Amino acid sequence: MIDVCAKSSSRRHLRVPLQGGVLVAQKDFYAPKHPELEQIPNWHVIKMMQSLKL
Repeated sequence: MIDVCAKSSSRRHLRVPLQGGVLVAQKDFYAPKHPELEQIPNWHVIKMMQSLKL
């Protein structure tokens, strides 16, 4: 399995949304940016959220 983004960057990316409460992402892997998190590609957000799934 390929590591999509480095562990250090994924922790940094998750810190901001999880402090604010709820985070949603449209399942669009080709969207250039996440609507609320402009510095992070949408597919990174989707994959990080999938990794948190129980």
